[in-house]
Amino acid sequence: MTTEPGKTFERGARYRVIRDGCYLRGLKPVGPGVETLWRKNLRVGDVITCAGGAFTSGDGVPIVRWLDADGKPLANDCEFQPDDGRRWGSLPAEGFLVRVDT
Repeated sequence: MTTEPGKTFERGARYRVIRDGCYLRGLKPVGPGVETLWRKNLRVGDVITCAGGAFTSGDGVPIVRWLDADGKPLANDCEFQPDDGRRWGSLPAEGFLVRVDT
């Protein structure tokens, strides 16, 4: 998935948080067929791993999904916030992440 020419969020790429005010959110299973909203605040210096672009489970909205620094899942449909403001989709907003493995 791309936010602008030359900028893509690729599966396996790692990114460092460079600005306060961002977080990851998703859904955590709490019982058979039941999920609850999950949120993790991020700090400057935190590293997260891109899981690539996908469609959300329930409604099929395109998002970039995220994993922890070691590439382990954090939540279902885990997405970065703030996003780029599009109505149907979710890409990280500009100025919060920098790629660290290029």
